[in-house]
Amino acid sequence: MFPKFFFCQGCSIPTRTPLCTPCKESLYWNEQLLPSPAQSIEAVAPLLISLERGQKLIRRWKEHRGSSLARLLFRMPTGLRRKLLELHILAIIPIPQNQTRSYERGHDSASEVARFFSENLSIPILPLLELRDPNPQRQTGTSRFDRDYSKNPFGISRNIDRTGSVYQRVLDQGKQGTSARFLIVDDLITSGSTLSKASSMVKDWIPDSRCWAGSLGFRPRLANARATQCHSNPEPPELPRVALPEAKGQNAVPPAPLTLTDQGHP
Repeated sequence: MFPKFFFCQGCSIPTRTPLCTPCKESLYWNEQLLPSPAQSIEAVAPLLISLERGQKLIRRWKEHRGSSLARLLFRMPTGLRRKLLELHILAIIPIPQNQTRSYERGHDSASEVARFFSENLSIPILPLLELRDPNPQRQTGTSRFDRDYSKNPFGISRNIDRTGSVYQRVLDQGKQGTSARFLIVDDLITSGSTLSKASSMVKDWIPDSRCWAGSLGFRPRLANARATQCHSNPEPPELPRVALPEAKGQNAVPPAPLTLTDQGHP
């Protein structure tokens, strides 16, 4: 009998497990609430810290739905679950997706991540947002400037159940003067512009609301983006100026170029 072999779900190399060792080691599970790249979001709660290989796994699941890969990626760390429960989130708001691309992929990735959060935290889902344009322009390949300063693509859904229990609880908290807390869920956080625009629409609907963000993956370098902007690179040391000898006559030979040592002296 030959041993059972698989093709790795991440890099497609032959392996004895659904994920090869390098792909499995690239999955870093997150236990903490991380700083948000968007000022309107209190913090982000990703399931995975998606480095280069881990991000490829998430995008592979996003573009090509696979049940085996979903079982490997969808896992709620205990520490993260405890911190989210301490926030007393009222409802989970999924980011609406492009309908055409969702049909091509065979699933709505953000709604699938939102259902996973809802089942593990026992928090209801509130489909509050909708896309003003059902097929908006794809953000892949656009610059950070274009993402931040483009028109807000989200609006309040016209098909929301205004008689539902979750909607009524949100209105009751607004009447009582207490801030409603929401968890906005997307599949993958990249620049944070999508979360910023979605949370601004939620805050326009309920001015005193507070928003957190949940996702399947999050790039760690974005967590310190605002902190690194406050620190500029140190200026290079000023080299001493050297007076060059003046040339005498028209046929004078120009001096040889000076070379500086490690101490900055000729």
